[in-house]
Amino acid sequence: MVSKSTSDEAFTQRLTRLIEVNLKDEHFGVSELAKQMGMSRSNLYLKVHRASQKSVSCFIREVRLRKALEYLKEGERNVSQTAYEVGFGSPAYFSKCFHDYYGFPPGETPTNVNTPASLSDSPDLRPQTSGWRNRKLIGALVGIVIILAGLVIYSSKSSEQPVEKSIAVLPFKNLNRDQETQILADGIMEDILSRLSHIQDFTVKSSNSTEKYRDSKTTIPRIAKELNASYLLEGSILHEKDKIRLYVQLIDTKNDRQIWVDRYDRDLSGIFDFVTDVSRQIAEEMQALLSPREEEQMQKQYTSNTEAYSLYLKGIFFWKKRTVNDLVRSIDYFNQALAIDPDYALAYAGLANSYLALTFSRYYEKEKGFELGELYAKKALAGNADLAEAHVVLGSIAVWYLRDWKRGEKELLKTIELNPSYAVGHQYYSQLLALQGRLKEALVQINIAIQLDPNSANMYLLRANRYYHLSDFDQALINAQQVIEFTPNYLSAYWVIFRTYLHLGDDKNALKTLKVIFHLSDPSLNFNPQIDQSYAAGGMKAVVIRTIKQIDTNPKMMRFSPYYKYKLMAELYAIIGDNEQAINYLERHAESELFKPAWIKYGIEFKALQSDPRFIALINRMGLKDL
Repeated sequence: MVSKSTSDEAFTQRLTRLIEVNLKDEHFGVSELAKQMGMSRSNLYLKVHRASQKSVSCFIREVRLRKALEYLKEGERNVSQTAYEVGFGSPAYFSKCFHDYYGFPPGETPTNVNTPASLSDSPDLRPQTSGWRNRKLIGALVGIVIILAGLVIYSSKSSEQPVEKSIAVLPFKNLNRDQETQILADGIMEDILSRLSHIQDFTVKSSNSTEKYRDSKTTIPRIAKELNASYLLEGSILHEKDKIRLYVQLIDTKNDRQIWVDRYDRDLSGIFDFVTDVSRQIAEEMQALLSPREEEQMQKQYTSNTEAYSLYLKGIFFWKKRTVNDLVRSIDYFNQALAIDPDYALAYAGLANSYLALTFSRYYEKEKGFELGELYAKKALAGNADLAEAHVVLGSIAVWYLRDWKRGEKELLKTIELNPSYAVGHQYYSQLLALQGRLKEALVQINIAIQLDPNSANMYLLRANRYYHLSDFDQALINAQQVIEFTPNYLSAYWVIFRTYLHLGDDKNALKTLKVIFHLSDPSLNFNPQIDQSYAAGGMKAVVIRTIKQIDTNPKMMRFSPYYKYKLMAELYAIIGDNEQAINYLERHAESELFKPAWIKYGIEFKALQSDPRFIALINRMGLKDL
């Protein structure tokens, strides 16, 4: 057993006394204990962890359970009475924790069992995995061996290497089943995610990656495996007039055990403290050590007005839908929030991102859209210089509009520094690196983005393209197929597969893929006979030429992204070796494309054009010579 200093012993004894004084109060938790100790939550966590190798909430629960054992041995209270006496609001949850801690249910407490002399003598209280529920069948001897082995393992915990920490927050369940509560539930979830994502000590999966599990019957172990998350947070919310009740539970997915559960009853006016408290508790349960800057970000309040906050949450709700109409609605809500609180930095960041997305969607002309995006991003940073959501907008504008690569890289690196779990930041930085021909670095960044957002079809498409341009065609195919698993009709993925098979010389699979492309593009027509005739007459070159003509004359072929029409035609001409036509269509693409196509300098199809005078002139004319 690890010896403890006298000061640590005195410290834990003082903590124990304070907890016992407040034993009946089920809401007496980390914040209340820190306040009575005259310490910050982070300092309390550090001291408790040093003294006992436990989290603060774990320490509090163990005090409650030790006292519960004393009461039950006295025989004057039943299980329900004992549960309430020691601060458990639910007798059922008390019984589970008690059984997990002592190895027997509270209703069967032996009179001769000894209460641990101190918390240092007790095991780390963590509710056990559901997979252990049927182990009562194990013989007594085997049980003793397991317990002894567990004690040996526990005694050496301090020397073990920490496992990777990652958390996914599942969509909160709306117990009211109305849109207003859903907006509130999603907004609270996003706020918690945002606060956690600033912590360097663990990674936070994006809300996009967890959206597929909304109302899903998928089991927790399965979700954890699919997301590669070591922790999952579940929650449900009940909203009535100006009051909310939130139930949350944190699950250790590696061991399939619930390590924290709580219920919060708050007025809407106290929602800011509530979100901060939940975020802090999660960080503590995951034993994250926060820097002063991370502590500040965790507790940051961007507005004190609950109405402005509610309007901001509505803006975020519609922004996440990403359709043009919903993005326009989000702008209206962000502006309403700013009308109430003109200094609301997050609302300015919301406006900046909405204008950026609408400009990419061609709702706004690039000059107007990008200028508005830059204006509001700068206003957001004037209120808070550490908003990753604003820096990413400035980085995107620098790359895709201003073609200021150095500024773009600076802003995107700042985004990642401020929010290492921001998948979009890593995605955009990967795209910039790819434009610069730094393809291996670009691959690293898109890998991180996928780790954070593992259910994003678009992320896998970008990774397929990274592998494609690195000539790793096997991986290009694997990742493009993953896109199709997520989104079966994603035409861009099929085009990657088709071009990859062309490079591999796999005519059979290239033809098969092309027929799928034609069918998805225009189901009313059967192009299969034409494809087969072209192949019989002139091989794949004839097939590609016929395909190019269809792209040029049939709008349905490029309905998913008509402004990439000339880009794809140039690529296909280059693949079959018609460099003259490839450059012709590159020039047309450069004239028609909204965002200057910097990618052409390092595209795999255009390596053979590097010494062509027309290609060099095009690169220079586009300002890409020094890229």
